Parts: sequence; structure tokens; C-alpha cells
Amino acid sequence: MAFSFLESVGLQTTTKYEWIITPLCLNLSLTLLLLGEFMEKAFVCVSIEPSSVPSVFQKIKEVEGVEEVEMVYGVYDACFKVEGETIDGLKKIINERIRRMDNVRNTLSTILVNSQ
Repeated sequence: MAFSFLESVGLQTTTKYEWIITPLCLNLSLTLLLLGEFMEKAFVCVSIEPSSVPSVFQKIKEVEGVEEVEMVYGVYDACFKVEGETIDGLKKIINERIRRMDNVRNTLSTILVNSQ
């Protein structure tokens, strides 16, 4: 792992982008908590063939990077948040995993700006 050296000198990771720096690591008398989530995010709504809503809904929930999936009424059948490390990562999830699913009619995607 790329961060193994940092961990060996006392840095501790709690999530992929959250680090706790221990005082022993930097010879400090306090612990610094650096929080940072460096993920790109988008909200996506999908329209699904009516006979396939339950199965497509379940498939969407299983896609890596997809979070907070909700079934909705109206023009779209489901809305959810997608997270990726880059804008290209978001595009890949949306274009290659969601839009290409069988029985997905169309999508509406909105990329969040400065969501930290």
C-alpha cells in the first residue's frame, strides 16, 4: 500500500482519506486530526422500464461507488448519490455501469461542485 511508510512512522488511517497524526510521530504534545474527503460526487436519477423497477433498483444498489439509493415517484424511478475519486471515475460509473444496465431508459446526472 502507498501509505505503508506513513503508517510505519505513526500515522493512522481511519478511512481512505482521513488521517490521525499521533504526537509520537511528530514529537508533538497533542494529536492533530486531519479530515479530508477528496471524492467527486454526483446525484443521478434514472428512469426504469416499469416491469423491471425492483430488479434494476437492486442492481444499482450493488454498484461500487453508489450510495443513498432511494426509490422515487415522478419522471424518474430512483435517485442516488455516486462517489468517485475523479470526474472521470464518476463518468465511468455512470456511463459504463448505470446507463448500460438492461431496462434503464434514461438518466439525469448532476455533478456536485465543491461538496467538501
